[in-house]
Order: sequence, then structure tokens, then C-alpha cells
Amino acid sequence: MRFLATAAGVALALLFTAISATSAYLFGQHIGSGKEAMLYSVLGAGAELAKMVLPLAIAAAWAQNQKMRAGIATLIFLSCLGWSLLSSMGLYALARDEAA
Repeated sequence: MRFLATAAGVALALLFTAISATSAYLFGQHIGSGKEAMLYSVLGAGAELAKMVLPLAIAAAWAQNQKMRAGIATLIFLSCLGWSLLSSMGLYALARDEAA
């Protein structure tokens, strides 16, 4: 039973990450043109993937008493979280503007 709960949790985490990375990618396509749009798109999707991995890295660094590494990873995580929130709000605003 515990395996099923863990598998369901991992599947949901991957699903939400994929949805979030897709929305960040789409938002990046809207804020630039040409190569710049691709750069923003890949940056947004990469930030979403980093948000998935960084908490594990932070916990591992903290457990090994590597406070500086955990602190830097936390700052990177917060930067990725900020980008994610802004891209989500930006994509919502773009969709709302197109609907009006």
C-alpha cells in the first residue's frame, strides 16, 4: 500500500511539473521573438525542472552540514519560484487579454 501511495505521489509531482514547465515555455514564446523567445522558453522550462530537484539538493546539503551550499541552493530555488509565479501570472494575463 505504501508503494502505491509513493508511486501516486511521484506521478502527480511529475504531472504538475510537466504542466508548469509547459506553461512557462508558452509564456516564454509570448515575451520574445525569434531566438529570444526560445531563450525565455527554455529558461522558464528549466526553472520549473530546477524547482523539482532543488529541494532534494537543499535537504541533502543541509543533512551533510553544508550550510553555504544549502543557502545558495535555496536562493536559486527562490529565484526559480519567482520566475515560475511571474510566468504563470503572465500567461494568465495573456490568455485573459486574448479572450477579451
